[in-house]
Amino acid sequence: ARVVFVGERHDHLAHRQAAARLLDSLAQVPGPLLVGLEMLERRAGVQTVLDAYSRGGLDERRFAAQVSWYSQWGYDFRLYRPIFEKAKIRRLPLVALNVERAVARKVGRGGLEALSEKERAGLPLLRLEVPNHRALFDALLGRGPGPGLGRGAPRGGDRAEPGGSPVGASGGRAHPGTPAHLFAAQVLRDEVMAQGIARRLEVAGPKARMLVIAGGGHLYFGTGTNARLRLSQPDLAQATVLFLPAPAEGRRVSRAAGDFLVGTSSPALAERALSLGIVLAERSDGKPGVLVERLRPGPVQAAGIRAGDFIVALDGDATSNVFAFRWAMEQRSWGERPVFTVERGEERLDLVVHLKPERGPRPGPRRPSTALVPIGP
Repeated sequence: ARVVFVGERHDHLAHRQAAARLLDSLAQVPGPLLVGLEMLERRAGVQTVLDAYSRGGLDERRFAAQVSWYSQWGYDFRLYRPIFEKAKIRRLPLVALNVERAVARKVGRGGLEALSEKERAGLPLLRLEVPNHRALFDALLGRGPGPGLGRGAPRGGDRAEPGGSPVGASGGRAHPGTPAHLFAAQVLRDEVMAQGIARRLEVAGPKARMLVIAGGGHLYFGTGTNARLRLSQPDLAQATVLFLPAPAEGRRVSRAAGDFLVGTSSPALAERALSLGIVLAERSDGKPGVLVERLRPGPVQAAGIRAGDFIVALDGDATSNVFAFRWAMEQRSWGERPVFTVERGEERLDLVVHLKPERGPRPGPRRPSTALVPIGP
C-alpha cells in the first residue's frame, strides 16, 4: 500500500507508540516515506515549521510553540512525541493535512454557506453521500447506533471537532450547530486531508508512500478520509490500521472496521494527561501570566483558584503565556503538588495544587464507547 492510515484515540499514548514502531518498519522499505498529520492545519507557515523540524533545525519546544500546538490541537504534546521523535531521527518529511480550524468551525456552526468566497476558494468538493458515513458520524456523537455499532452501546469517545484539551488548560467550548452542519464540517476535514495526501504523493513521485496519523473517527469502516481518497484516487493502494481499546466481555469488534485491528489496554495513570479543570486565555493587558477563564471541579478549583485570577508563576518560575504554562505542566506528574502564584486584584497568593486524579485507573479493560470500538457481528 502507498498510503497506510493509522486510526488512533487522541488520549492514548500507546497508540502513538505503536504507530511509531510501524513507522520504523515502513521506513526500512526503500523509497520515500512521508508522515501525514491530522493534528496540524494545512497552512504555509505550519508546513514551513514542520519542514525545519524534520530536517533537525528545531528542538521540540520551539517546534511546538511555532506551530501553536496547544491552540491547533490541544492535547499534550508528549502524547504525540513518539511520532515526532521517530520522524526526526529518520529525517522523514512531516505533512500537515487538516483544514484550517477556523474554517471547519464556521461550517460546523452554519454550514458551507457561512464561508466567504475567499474561504471557499481551493476547497475540494464535499461528497456527503458516502454510504453509511452519516449514520456512523451520528453514532460517534451519540445520536444513533450506526452501522455495525450495535444498539445500546455506551456513548462517548472522540469528538467531532478536536481541540479541547484533556489537561483542560486551553480547551474550547463545544460550538452550536445542526447535525447536518457538524457532519459537513467532518466531511470537509476528510476531503481536505484526502486532497492533501494525493497532492503530496504526486509531488513526491510514484514510489513515495505516506503513513497518515488520524483519529479513528475519520477512518472507521472506510467511510471518512480513506473513502474520499479512494474516490479521488482509485488506483492508489491503501490500508487502514485501527488501534482500539480492548472490547468489553461479551462484545465483539466488527472485522469490517478496518484492514488491520489492534487491541490496546487502558492507559496507566502515568500515561494519562493531567486534568486540571481550567480553561485559560492570554492576558489582554500585555502583562506576563495567563487568565483563568473558566473552571470545573478539579485540582485547581480545589486549591482555591477562581475564574478571573491570573496565574503568573509555577513553582516560582514566571509564566509568560498559555503555551509556557501548558508546556511547564506537561513536565509535572500525578501526585505532585506544584505551587501556583496567582494575582487576584491587589493580592498575590501562592496556592498549592495537589495533582490528584478524580479516580484511579480501573482494573482491566474499560468498557469501550461506540466512538472507539465498532461493535457488531
